[in-house]
Amino acid sequence: MTRHPETQPPARRQRGVTLVELLIAMVLGLLLISATLAMVQATSRTSGTFDALSRVQESGRLALLMLERDLRMAGYRGCAFGAINSLLDRSGSGYSDAVYDFNLPFFGWNEADVASIPPGTLPASFATRYARGDVLVVKNAATPFGARLAANVEANETFAQLTTAMHVPVGSLVLLSDCTGGGDLFQVTTDDLPPTDRLERNATFAGGGPGNLDPALHFLSRLYPAAASELMLAQSNVYYIGFREDAAGNATNTSSLRRIRMGERVAGAPPDEELLEGVYDLRVQYGLDRSGNGGADEYRRAAALGADDWTQIVSVRLSVLAYSGEGTAEARNDEVYAVPFDETIWDFTGAEVEADPDGEAGELRFVPPDRRVYRFFSTTVAARNRVG
Repeated sequence: MTRHPETQPPARRQRGVTLVELLIAMVLGLLLISATLAMVQATSRTSGTFDALSRVQESGRLALLMLERDLRMAGYRGCAFGAINSLLDRSGSGYSDAVYDFNLPFFGWNEADVASIPPGTLPASFATRYARGDVLVVKNAATPFGARLAANVEANETFAQLTTAMHVPVGSLVLLSDCTGGGDLFQVTTDDLPPTDRLERNATFAGGGPGNLDPALHFLSRLYPAAASELMLAQSNVYYIGFREDAAGNATNTSSLRRIRMGERVAGAPPDEELLEGVYDLRVQYGLDRSGNGGADEYRRAAALGADDWTQIVSVRLSVLAYSGEGTAEARNDEVYAVPFDETIWDFTGAEVEADPDGEAGELRFVPPDRRVYRFFSTTVAARNRVG
């Protein structure tokens, strides 16, 4: 028998990746990685922008809400329906009709006029914190006092006896009314450490001004019967945009909506408090009722109002410019925003405002000075006690 040798398969020749193939694979990998990184970066930028917009929306709406609540109550004075008789000392330290005349529920200053506010009108904290924008003063007597008279208050009486002992801070503004006409506005001069049932309104006051006149010398003061009189806390609130402070009390480059409560005293000075961060600017127009029909016939800024015009204000038009607290590459905003109202109403300083060549005559555009996201928010608020 003849045997044939087994057939062996030919050996395969092994080889590696060529340099060209390796380069092609690296290029494709880099393209995929670049696309992935671009997508991640775009997602991050979009997320940052949406987060910034969310904060701006919240700041703008809350700022208007805070202002609206006070503006609607402007001019409220409980059951005092006539003119308010002020016992405050007009020659006292820091007295100003703009702040303490409660027969004028509103007052304000344009940004350009802030530097000319008479010294002492506002506390020293305002001068160090003010950033920009208009200043708005809103006055009312809308807070119940919390106690009633225990005895009649004679026209020349320097105190009011209360039914309940309570804590009354020195410098508080109080409106006393007999519910048949106007009322007496005075500043509390009682020691504010212990609760007391004796509400002092004498002319001796060391709480930072303005203090009171002697009721016995005030010809408009009158008798207030205990059974038919009302006590209300009066408030004069000053709103403005001020720089925020760090933990050490130093001013930062970010700004907030602030409020000075002129009707109160803390350590001898009106409290100046931060209400809301992320507010860049505040602009105000005042609606005047020229026809006497209870509605606004025209809106003007503070600088365009005369002394008699302030008594005719029935509504206020507000615009706030809110912005994101931090400026980042992800939250960068290169847009140019149309400014509410027109050139005669909204006038930024410096190079932040440029004429709009594509807009209507008088229209301005706000150019963001940094990488933050900005948005305008506007509203009109009618004072409930001034309209109708």
